[in-house]
Amino acid sequence: KYVAEPGGSIRDDEVIKCCDKYFDQILVKSAAVNHVRIAKISEVCNSGAFSLPDADETAHKQRQSGSCCLSVVIPCYNVEKYVRRCLESILVALCRLNKPAEVICVDDGSADGTVAEIENISEEFRRRGFKIAILRQANQGAGVARNAGLSMAKGKYLHFCDADDWVETDIFVGLIDAAERAKAEIATCTRRIIRDDLTSTISGFFGPVNDLLKQGSVVISPEDISDSLFSFATQVPWNKIFSRRYINRMKLRFQEIPRANDVYFVCL
Repeated sequence: KYVAEPGGSIRDDEVIKCCDKYFDQILVKSAAVNHVRIAKISEVCNSGAFSLPDADETAHKQRQSGSCCLSVVIPCYNVEKYVRRCLESILVALCRLNKPAEVICVDDGSADGTVAEIENISEEFRRRGFKIAILRQANQGAGVARNAGLSMAKGKYLHFCDADDWVETDIFVGLIDAAERAKAEIATCTRRIIRDDLTSTISGFFGPVNDLLKQGSVVISPEDISDSLFSFATQVPWNKIFSRRYINRMKLRFQEIPRANDVYFVCL
């Protein structure tokens, strides 16, 4: 089963309000087309600042008890400029989830200060009760890096984030809740893409899911979309969570090729 969750995004008319009040409520690569809204988003892009919640002893203990709910795997290659912003947004989202979770950063032979940036924020995760690990390998590509993180993951669910992405505060709460309610192996949400000039935005799903989502969150089986099974949603892993048991049962791994190494994993 595959769940599409419309609650994974914020509406355009909420963007300014969210940016003014909550830096941490911007979806993956989030932006709005309007120039005024782009100006607001650019403040976050330039500052890299997210509002981190205070460490809480009670929440810390809660996040340390029980089995791991979520593993976030992040392949990193020469992303010194972006990785702290990415990790800050993930930390905020994990605090909102408030369940045991881990982050696995796989450095793919970076030649800049990527590892130092990850190490600098690692203590913020530990102070809030979350595990964070840094794996280092020679440069072999994102597919190899994701597989390395996947082999180490302990979470019930997996999320693969790119190091230049940001995540919305409620992304993990929304996706895991949707997957649990539907007993689904995969849950997905919409996304927004912001380019370097901050002027171009793409959002939503591909194919028939956009129409289905007008009815709200939906559960989809292969029979429902047999004509567009491999193109009904984004063929990328970073706007989804996956059941780790399902991934291991199907023996799915990312292809170890330079480009599009995630298409096989996501589509099959």
